[in-house]
Amino acid sequence: MSKMKKYEIYKSVLDIADKYNLGRHCFIGKGSEGRAYKVGNEVVKLYNSTEFTKDIKYSKVITTQDIKSSSFVFPKKLFIVDDILVGYIYDYYPNDILQESLKNPNETYEIDLERLKRSYDKMYRNLSVLTNDGIAAFDLACNILYNGESIKAIDTIKYAPSTEACKNFSSLDKGLKYYIHRFNRNYGTSKDICEDADINYIDHLVKKYGSKIYNR
Repeated sequence: MSKMKKYEIYKSVLDIADKYNLGRHCFIGKGSEGRAYKVGNEVVKLYNSTEFTKDIKYSKVITTQDIKSSSFVFPKKLFIVDDILVGYIYDYYPNDILQESLKNPNETYEIDLERLKRSYDKMYRNLSVLTNDGIAAFDLACNILYNGESIKAIDTIKYAPSTEACKNFSSLDKGLKYYIHRFNRNYGTSKDICEDADINYIDHLVKKYGSKIYNR
């Protein structure tokens, strides 16, 4: 059986929207780079402008056909218009605690630190595999999700072989501090986040705050 193509070619972004029936009913959010739509158990991300992707060689982008990982949400399929990457589709990851707490600031959310530590250890092992293969996890510090059971990294589109792979673990630890700080600004400080995090950061939280931390 021949290997499926990593990408689909379209005449325009509107053709992608038509194929996947994108609209307000499935819109889930937008950022500086693009907007996202939930389609079944998947997410379609479309970039706001080709300025974000014009220099990306889409044939080199890592997808689930190249690497399967329980910690990294790689694209399943890339969308190409005029030989430029304009978007991609990936598996939906629900119930991120941070996003839920930001949407519902009057509700109380908790993070069990023992579960977080187990999730972190698994992420660390899977990141080690990428690092040993020389793959740099670009923007990892800003793209961590956690649902109480597992840590996932999204927006992996720029992951690639690079000498920058040596910075992967520092990015993960900074990302963890940044996540906790956004969950509740009483945990950690901006100064802490800018410093190199140490691997015992969760143990530090347990010692200082107990077995759980809360958003308010």
